[in-house]
Amino acid sequence: MANSSAPRLFGREEETQRIEQLLAQTPHRGDALVLSGEPGIGKSALLRFARAHASARGMRVLEATGVQSETRLAFAGLHQLLRPTLAALVALPTPQRAAILASFGMIEQAAPNLFLTALAALDLLSDAAAETPLLLIAEDAHWLDRSTVDVLLFLARRLELEPILLLAAVREGFDSPLEASGLPRAALRGLNRADAVALLGASTPATPASRREQVLAEASGNPLALVELSGAVERRGVGARAHGSLPPATRLTSAFAERILDLPADTRTALLIAAISDAPSLDEVLAASRTLLDPEVTLDVLAPATEARLIDVGDGEVRFRHPLVRSAIVQGAGESQRHEAHSALASLLADDPDRRAWHRAASSIAPNEQVAEELETAARRARSRGGTAVAVAGLERAARLSSDRAQRGRRLLRAAELGFELGDANLMRRLVAEAEPLQLGQLERAHLLWLRGVFDGRQVGGAERFDSMLDTVDELISLNEGDLALKFLWSAAIQCWWSDPAPSVGSRILAAAERLGAEEEDPRLIAVLAFASPRQRGRVAMERIAIVSGSKIEDADAARILGTAANAIGGFNGSSELLMTATAGLRAQGRLGLLARALTQQAWSNSQTIDLGVAIPAAEEGERLAEETGQPTIRYTATAVRSLLFALRGDVANANAAASDAEQFGLTVRSAALLALVGHARGVAAIADGNYEQAFAHLSKLHNPGDPTFHSFMRFLSAADLVDAAFHSERGEEIAPIIGELETLALEMAAPGLQAALSYARALLSDEREAEARFRAAELATAHWPFLWARTQLAFGEWLRRKRRPADARVPLNNALERFGVLGSQPWSQRAGRELRASGGKSRRRSPDARDELTTQELQIAQMAASGLTNREIGQALYLSHRTVSSHLYRTFPKLGITRRAELRGVLEQASGQAGR
Repeated sequence: MANSSAPRLFGREEETQRIEQLLAQTPHRGDALVLSGEPGIGKSALLRFARAHASARGMRVLEATGVQSETRLAFAGLHQLLRPTLAALVALPTPQRAAILASFGMIEQAAPNLFLTALAALDLLSDAAAETPLLLIAEDAHWLDRSTVDVLLFLARRLELEPILLLAAVREGFDSPLEASGLPRAALRGLNRADAVALLGASTPATPASRREQVLAEASGNPLALVELSGAVERRGVGARAHGSLPPATRLTSAFAERILDLPADTRTALLIAAISDAPSLDEVLAASRTLLDPEVTLDVLAPATEARLIDVGDGEVRFRHPLVRSAIVQGAGESQRHEAHSALASLLADDPDRRAWHRAASSIAPNEQVAEELETAARRARSRGGTAVAVAGLERAARLSSDRAQRGRRLLRAAELGFELGDANLMRRLVAEAEPLQLGQLERAHLLWLRGVFDGRQVGGAERFDSMLDTVDELISLNEGDLALKFLWSAAIQCWWSDPAPSVGSRILAAAERLGAEEEDPRLIAVLAFASPRQRGRVAMERIAIVSGSKIEDADAARILGTAANAIGGFNGSSELLMTATAGLRAQGRLGLLARALTQQAWSNSQTIDLGVAIPAAEEGERLAEETGQPTIRYTATAVRSLLFALRGDVANANAAASDAEQFGLTVRSAALLALVGHARGVAAIADGNYEQAFAHLSKLHNPGDPTFHSFMRFLSAADLVDAAFHSERGEEIAPIIGELETLALEMAAPGLQAALSYARALLSDEREAEARFRAAELATAHWPFLWARTQLAFGEWLRRKRRPADARVPLNNALERFGVLGSQPWSQRAGRELRASGGKSRRRSPDARDELTTQELQIAQMAASGLTNREIGQALYLSHRTVSSHLYRTFPKLGITRRAELRGVLEQASGQAGR
């Protein structure tokens, strides 16, 4: 490797070695690293080291630097980072290209989805990295705008198969999403004495020994402080310890402030304008300076600051040598001076209304409705470009400037709604709490209550939590605000389903739905019926779902709502196609928050029909996206579904580990439905392990009204497993009352899965005279439920063998063995094999399904490629770069024993064909 020009870094051997290793692996494997620490600790020095070594390796370096005043400009940092690559935008698909251009305000378009913009950035960088490996540097990332940070997080989680390294530096003490992201991190600490002495000697060799000890004591191992404070100590004289008890960052700011005070007054004014500006433009700084100083001011006004090594001027820009210089300038100025500087900048920005609005706001001392309106308009524009976090900040600032209390409340609630979109519960709650005591109208008060309900994480089971929501619904109906009333009802119904309160709550929701007078086939109304009272209205909801979905539904929102409603009443066979439509549409629209919900529902639906090829990748992707989009309830629901899927495949250890994760969250938020799903997964895992006593203990709790896992409707999903556990632990008589209740439930509502499970239960628990006839009936009743049909075949074969009819037993046992093998349910397959051998038959060892060799994401990509999608189309669907998709397929082909893409369909459909037979 060529020698780099990076300066020597004292005491940073571990960090530099780590960066060198990351750079060395980048052509083969991407990664990300977050550098954190106090100001002056050496983050920028390490980034300079990385930049030099990357250049020496022939890598291309792309950079973005956060500036405190730019946090209110959506995608400002991303524009910095991508600017050198924008010529390649023409190669991107139209939706991605449009998303980037709209995010940068280069075209007018409805709000681009953040994740579509992020995918476009990923593809743009991936294409660039295919030519030359990339180093991405985000300096002072704690001051990057939130939209840019969200894109960086999206990128960082998808770099493994890309020749791209991302290094981000964040200041300690800032609440940066990068630090809380779980990305690899290097926390920098102060230098030890030996390294501090060596640095001081190398940087300021003329410092007398008498002053050196004072500098070492004040710097506390902070590298920048060691260099900067030596000059400050010399100015103050030996023994002057004015800053000795302060933190290094404060001491550094004070040291810079001392140097600033030595500058001419006009220079300090120009520096203040540069410090508060949200653009580094030299022309802009000089023009604003002329409005406050002499109209003939020239570049010479900044010369003293350049000579003092506080700023660099070049290429038409003013750059501060360190962020603390900017902080020292702003902190050292008086309030009136800062207001004047903002006003001067605002006067120049008639052609840039967003920046003008922010500077006018910063220059306003008292409430000003005109400025508040301008800022609210700027917030709307930021929202239209996908800068939701910037829009929240604009609305919040506009509320502070509102002279009218009602307007202030309205703006705070709108900001809270956008906080909900961001998934920031704490922000939303704070804004709602500020709005609550203001003069709100009825609609605003309704919105406030809706927001409180949406983000109430504790799903308490009592009816009192729903009283205010339903009272508000009545008010909205009286105001003829039917759409908002339906939104409230839908929210209340979903919470009702998850928390399973007293039946009276569901009845009240149903009564309100009837008063609403909405169209019977409105998907939201159907969902209200299904979620609020699956037992009372399940049959009606199922009929309406069938009617609406009779003609193919293309709207992703409607398909998601109806598919989710079908799941809520046990219509898993009917929900699968609806949810497939929903996930396809939501992928195309880039709506990853809703996509996470649809995938989780799809995984749950297919876990019930034991279509593991769909369920497993859907659950994993749903879990990942829910975490990425800040939806903990959805994330842990996906985890619970994965627990069940692990159990069905016989991976008991992972099943129980996933169940524990989901259970901990479920207990925290007191979600009966989630805990019921966890209890079911634990019971299936115990059956898979052959521990029927333990399985019975888990599953019987689901039917005990006093247990946290009890859910008045969800318990029916465990019927077949409860019967299995009871039968094999000789406790069949104990569950007779439960079976009786479920028989009544099955008569009340259209739940084909429950009816099939009860048919299996009747056969397994019947007396000897009726058993064979009931097994024959169960064969027919379970025909559309492959796993339950195979269990029926297994139980029938076991019964025939016990009756000394081994020849008759071999037919159903062979059926069970083949079906379990195709479904991938190894414990049941092994049990069927043992029974078949005991009856005198031969059980062939099942050759591993080629799909078993693949990771979940490899399987998902292979399935999509087999369907005819291109790598770029797969990447768009899964929010991966098309080159990552290509890398996955490159790994997949040898595992499947094929060499061509055209062979994928045959290999993957072989098992499906067996399942069909």
